[in-house]
Amino acid sequence: MRSITEESKSFKERFMDRVSIEPVTDCWMWIGAVNNKGYGVFNPSSNSGNTLAHRWSYELYIGPITDGLQIDHVCNVRLCVNPEHLQLATARENQFAEHSNAQSKINKAKTHCPRGHELIGDNIRWHGPDKTWRDCMRCHLDGNLRRQKKNWPARQAYMKQWKQKRKQEFEKQKQESEKQF
Repeated sequence: MRSITEESKSFKERFMDRVSIEPVTDCWMWIGAVNNKGYGVFNPSSNSGNTLAHRWSYELYIGPITDGLQIDHVCNVRLCVNPEHLQLATARENQFAEHSNAQSKINKAKTHCPRGHELIGDNIRWHGPDKTWRDCMRCHLDGNLRRQKKNWPARQAYMKQWKQKRKQEFEKQKQESEKQF
């Protein structure tokens, strides 16, 4: 029976066969399989499923990944599996790290909406599942007004029909009540 270190060594050799070291950045570029999000994928053995290559590298060279934490690429290169470029972080720390290009970080830094309105005070509309999404209140209200104006003729026609129907119902009730007396 093989020891864990012997198995790990063969895994390590298989892993390193799929790595190309970039001399300028010192990134260990993953040249094996890649998932649809651009991260390297590694299958250590035939009886285990695929593992993200950077996570496998971290666990192999540094240690276990604590529950609730993610691996943050300090170099900001998704295909890098260099353990020196990987660190543990919460999801929020990972998104808002200094080197991050996450959309949430980019959006948080915006001071004006695409139409040039300043995103401050009462001009911010907070929404979303946990009220952390923001957009321009003025643009939101302008959009509502545009939609109302667009539907105005149809709305007027509907109200006219509704009023006529109500008037007919009222007159019918009035006639029935007069017949009773």
